Amino acid sequence: MKILFRLNTMCILVLVLTACSNSTTSTNIATLPASTTISQPPTRSMTTAPLMDPTSPPPTAALQTSLTVLKGHSAPVTNVVWSPNGQFLATSAGSFHPSAIDATIRLWRADGTLIKILSGHSAPVVGLAWSADSQILASGSDDAIRLWRADGTLIATLHSAGDIQKLAWSPDSQTLASAITSSLGPVVQLWQRDGTPLAQLSTQNSGGKFFNLAWSPDGQFLLGGTIDYKVWRANGTEVFHLKKCSTCTPAWGMTWSPDSKLWAIGDEGGNVDVYDIEGDATAHLQNTKGNADALAWSPNGQILAGGDGVNLWKMDGSLQVTHASFGRVNSLAWSPDGQLLASGSSGNGLRLWNADGQLLAAFPGEVSKVAWSPDGQQLAVASDNTIQLWQVRLTLPRP
Repeated sequence: MKILFRLNTMCILVLVLTACSNSTTSTNIATLPASTTISQPPTRSMTTAPLMDPTSPPPTAALQTSLTVLKGHSAPVTNVVWSPNGQFLATSAGSFHPSAIDATIRLWRADGTLIKILSGHSAPVVGLAWSADSQILASGSDDAIRLWRADGTLIATLHSAGDIQKLAWSPDSQTLASAITSSLGPVVQLWQRDGTPLAQLSTQNSGGKFFNLAWSPDGQFLLGGTIDYKVWRANGTEVFHLKKCSTCTPAWGMTWSPDSKLWAIGDEGGNVDVYDIEGDATAHLQNTKGNADALAWSPNGQILAGGDGVNLWKMDGSLQVTHASFGRVNSLAWSPDGQLLASGSSGNGLRLWNADGQLLAAFPGEVSKVAWSPDGQQLAVASDNTIQLWQVRLTLPRP
């Protein structure tokens, strides 16, 4: 069932620029004012707005937000990664424009205080990943992979076989996987925690623009690919190869189910396919439009979010709700408790949804990545050259 929206015009002050846009809202949406602070260390203020629906009883839930803006990058921010212990936020910018090259990494405390600027890469940092124990930050660029301690001290420099596209630590923090594109084609390299090479794996038919890579939550499997996709065991043994043609549509979206039994990919044609570990297809979810660039499984494993716009699919393959008119989504992230879904779009900014697909709040801007803190209290948003650090709290009705 499609949800119909009416357009309201709103203006929100973000930094020192006034951004005005036509926000899609319905009668039961609270479009929240952004309370913006820019300072070091940051200060915060809180705004509260109830969820309003004139056809319903008085509101019984409220969404509270406050915003801190972190500045310093000289190019659009493309990576915002929380340390698993929630104490640190690492950010990097991936622009290759000659006038806006930023090869640095910025390390922040959870309150937005800048700890250190990490320098050493000669090209923009594309891959950024924390080890599960929060002790090592891995960064990847065209020049090398670098391993850093949590205080910003450089541990080691690893020379890869090509251009880094993605980095992923195993859940036990003992193995780093790097996805690269090279003259040999798409390659995955495995490294020990200290940087010693372990193995080199390969897939086929890379689109050249990206390479998805992710460990299963239980750490037993590694999934990677662009057009073709492969599943390997943790020791590098191949389990399954999803073979496609060299001119087939690449799959940008990719995610594991929380129980590590299923994985899903979404392609530029709007197709979202779900597979089990052995590679058997369990569901084919047709998007209403195209470009299923982002996918995210709810923490309870019952809902898969993704598609062009925001779609929520149940595990039987049925479509729970669709917001097809919302526009192309770059990034999706569920809060750890599964109560909120954040979506980021270059055309429609940041939006917050509840688990039923109801739009709760909308904020304009250019958004490339969204990432919840491990405690679910903060949402980091990559917006142009800045990082928006939202403090979010949803007050639910009493039972």
